[in-house]
Amino acid sequence: LEQSNAIGSGISSRNSEVIHAGIYYDKKTTPLKSKLCVEGKRLLYNYCRDRDISHVRCGKLLVATDDEQRDVGLPTLVEYAKRNGVNDLRILTKEAIAAYEPSVM
Repeated sequence: LEQSNAIGSGISSRNSEVIHAGIYYDKKTTPLKSKLCVEGKRLLYNYCRDRDISHVRCGKLLVATDDEQRDVGLPTLVEYAKRNGVNDLRILTKEAIAAYEPSVM
């Protein structure tokens, strides 16, 4: 039930239904957030599996749109992910990305 007169205008409208992987947090500056994000992902997938709750591990494509993102941004996120214990990160070729999302150039 919604508290407001309009559907989806409250807190429930802010749920992106995304299970965060733990790649955006620097373990050196945000150690608890880094740890809990990765652990929470593992626990949530286990919870869904154990209770036969339908879910999709669709992954996420991080795509650089300029030289700085390619040379600095993405490598930084890869380093964060490694430090945080994210073990399902993969670097994809252009061809592999096209198989997931043909519109990415």
